Amino acid sequence: MMPIRQFNRRDITVGVRNPNENVNRLLDMIISKLALKNDSALCRCLRIAPPVISKIRHGSLPVGATMLLRLHEESGMSIRELKDVLDIPVLRPDDNARKFWNA
Repeated sequence: MMPIRQFNRRDITVGVRNPNENVNRLLDMIISKLALKNDSALCRCLRIAPPVISKIRHGSLPVGATMLLRLHEESGMSIRELKDVLDIPVLRPDDNARKFWNA
């Protein structure tokens, strides 16, 4: 009998070779767009604790919906643009309907 493997957050990726590269690219893009000096300045701008950005950069914390909304509000980039940088697929309501009816 095969042992059951437990998964953690790092094991779950959405078709991305190395998701940390995309996250780092997104954070660096936001820092340059807002003309900030470093991650600490980004944390102050987003009103989050500095360890959060560090954990996101190192892959121990995913970029969640709340973080996407804060990045959207502060940078002015659309959610779709942010998801494109992260290589997260954007699902539209009609996508699920097509899958359901064509199955």
